[in-house]
Amino acid sequence: MGPLALRIPERHAGAKAEGAASRSSSPGEPSGCPTAPAGDRRCADVRITGAGRRSPSARGHWRDGPAHRRSGMELKGARVIVTGASSGIGRAAALEFARAGSHVVLAARDRAGLESACGEAAGFSGRCLAVPADVSDRAQVQALVERAVAELGGVDVLVNNAGLGLDASVADGSVDNVRYLFDVNFFGAIHCIQAVVPHMRRQRRGVIVNVSSVAGRIATPYSAAYAATKAALIALSDAMRLELAEDGIRVICVLPGYTATEFHRNKLRELATPSPSAALRGVPAQKVGRRIVQAVQREERTVYVTAGDRLAVLLKELAPGLVDWGLRRLWLGSRRPKPLGP
Repeated sequence: MGPLALRIPERHAGAKAEGAASRSSSPGEPSGCPTAPAGDRRCADVRITGAGRRSPSARGHWRDGPAHRRSGMELKGARVIVTGASSGIGRAAALEFARAGSHVVLAARDRAGLESACGEAAGFSGRCLAVPADVSDRAQVQALVERAVAELGGVDVLVNNAGLGLDASVADGSVDNVRYLFDVNFFGAIHCIQAVVPHMRRQRRGVIVNVSSVAGRIATPYSAAYAATKAALIALSDAMRLELAEDGIRVICVLPGYTATEFHRNKLRELATPSPSAALRGVPAQKVGRRIVQAVQREERTVYVTAGDRLAVLLKELAPGLVDWGLRRLWLGSRRPKPLGP
C-alpha cells in the first residue's frame, strides 16, 4: 500500500481518536501562569485544580473539535521558546506568538537584538524573556530551558529556528566550517529538543517546530553543507513525529523558501562570487512567522510557506534533470566561482 493510502485514513482516524482521548482524560500540566500584580487579567482564565494541574479552561491547551477536524492549540497563555529570535524569521515568529497572547522566551547570541525584540513584544498581553544563548553549547541550552520553566512553569512550544549558511565548494571547502554549520543548524536543534522533551512529557503535550528550508529538498551549487543540515532536520522531524506521538508531542517541519532577511549577509563565505540567490526578492519574514504560528494552531506536519515553494519541490521530484539544468545555468553560468583570497 502506498504512502497516500496510509496517510488518508490516519488523518481522519487520528483526529477522531484525539478528540475522544482529550474528552476522556485530563492529563496533568504545570500551571505555567507567571506571577502578575493584582488586577492583571493575563492569568484570569487559568484555574488551578488538584496538585498543580490546570483545568481544561486553561490557556495554551488543545481544543476539541468535531471528529472530522483535527484538534488545535489555543495560543493565549502558551509558553513558547524561539531560538534565533534576535532577527529574521525567528524574531517575526516570536512577535506573532506574542501577538496571539503567548508568553515568549527569545534566545539568540545577539543580546541587543533580543532586547529590541522583547521591547517590541512588550505591547502585547504575554510576558517576554530575552535569554542570550548559543544553541551549539549544550549547557547554555539547558540553562535556557530551565530559565523558561522556572519563570513560566513549563514549555508548550519550541521553535528550532537558529541557523546560519555557508557558501563553499564541497571538493575544496573547509571541513571545520561544515562541522560548525552542523553544530549550530542540526545539533543545536537536538540540544533544544532533548532539553524540552522531559518537560513536555510530564505535561503529556507539546509542539516542536523545526525550521528547515526548501534547500533541504532542492540543493543548489555551493550550498551543500547548508542543504545537508536542512535535509537532516526534515528527516529528524519525520522520525521524531513517530517517536513522540505517544507522549502527546506534535512535531512540525517548516520549509521556507528564499526569505528577505539578513541571512545571506551573515552567512559564512569561502567564495568571492556572491550567490545568485542574494539578488532574489524574498518573501517577507513576517509572512513566514505568521505561517509558523498558523501551523502550530492547525497542528500541521510539513509546511511550505508559498505555493511556489511547494511547486518547486514537486517539479524537482517529477523532472529532476530539468531542475538540475536550470540550477546549473543560474548558479554556474559559464565559469566557476573563485575562492576568497587569503
